[in-house]
Amino acid sequence: MKFKTLFSVASLALLAACNTQPSGQEKASDKNASSFNVFAESFADLQVLRYEVPGFEQLSAKEKELAYYLYEAAMCGRDIIYDQKSKHGLTLRKTLEAMYAKGGEGDDWKKFTDYCGRFWFSNGNHHHYGNEKFIPECNAEYFKSLLMQCDPKSLPLDGNEDIAAFWTRVQPLFYDLNVEPKCVDQRPNIDNVQASSNNFYEGVTQTEVEAFYNKMPTSGQAPSWGLNSKVMKENGVVVEKYGKAEVCMERPSIKLFIGWVRPQR
Repeated sequence: MKFKTLFSVASLALLAACNTQPSGQEKASDKNASSFNVFAESFADLQVLRYEVPGFEQLSAKEKELAYYLYEAAMCGRDIIYDQKSKHGLTLRKTLEAMYAKGGEGDDWKKFTDYCGRFWFSNGNHHHYGNEKFIPECNAEYFKSLLMQCDPKSLPLDGNEDIAAFWTRVQPLFYDLNVEPKCVDQRPNIDNVQASSNNFYEGVTQTEVEAFYNKMPTSGQAPSWGLNSKVMKENGVVVEKYGKAEVCMERPSIKLFIGWVRPQR
């Protein structure tokens, strides 16, 4: 059984090549050692750090432009991972972004922002390494009150859906631990595909997925199967629907294929 790897994109890594400075120049990390604070914030069991990127100012204009577009590529990759971890991932993220933008104060607001931090850090509402679902510590009524204050245009409503109907639809996704309980469930003696809530499979069993991929060549120039795809049934037949690359940006000297078209469900 082949499990696909859920990936995350770290934009700082794209600038890793910027760590060399001209000889004789004082390192920024030495110069600012007493003033630069690596600590950004912490919430739940997480601590977010910030890093200096010494040498960036010494890059040429063309190199800086490339670094900028690589950063934009990372931001496009962010949407991909939310969609791959859950078919509801982008809906939930856009909802939280709209609610967070309204602002607030007090203990419940702090609990809500802690949940947002965990959600954004994990690219969804499943723990970043445990894979189990986590829910807000603020109660559902407070959560709903924040949602009802949002401009409907800022929310991912479905067609003519109003906010009340939208809340009915998303409340279990946010608060019910029995709905999508685990992103990847690798316990023995169960159907790991059906028990996992990630968006790589839908309406198929582990046996069907294994049989499907066992037919694929695995030697010679065989590609890596299952990248940017979703295994599902079409007219009763197991098929693989592919995501497609799009050109999100193009310049005379820079061409990056970084987009993502969701497999049709």
